Order: sequence, then C-alpha cells, then structure tokens
Amino acid sequence: MYCREKVVALVSDDELFVKITVPGKLFVGKNYEEGFAYQGAKPSMHIPGDLLEDQKFLCELIDVTAGALPPAKIKKIRNNS
Repeated sequence: MYCREKVVALVSDDELFVKITVPGKLFVGKNYEEGFAYQGAKPSMHIPGDLLEDQKFLCELIDVTAGALPPAKIKKIRNNS
C-alpha cells in the first residue's frame, strides 16, 4: 500500500502489515503484534482482522505512518545509450 508515494504497508495472505514507526505504535497502542509479511521481511505491525473493518482507524494509521516515514527516494533513470 502506498500513501504519499511511500510504501506504508503490505498485504500478504489476506493479512495487513504496516511499517513500524513511533507515531504509528503510539496510535495503535496494544492493538497489534509484530509480524513478518513474508520470509526475510523486516518486522511490521500485524493488524488484527477485527480492526480491518474500521475504516477510520485504518485511514488514520496509514496517514500517521506515512507522515513519520522519510521522503520517498527518487529513482535515477539510467541511460543505456
């Protein structure tokens, strides 16, 4: 999932994993466990299924997380001519 051109979350096997940030952890409180979206991934906040139906909660969490992440890196286009 992208927000403001930043990767903020991954969906894997119908599970939501949001990047861990200090403001995100404060917003969520104890409503998450750390988990891994896939083998070899960095730990993320695994958001339980009952919170996936709460649109307001999810929108605020994604917004808070995006605001805490550094700006997206601009990829350089290589000229192979």
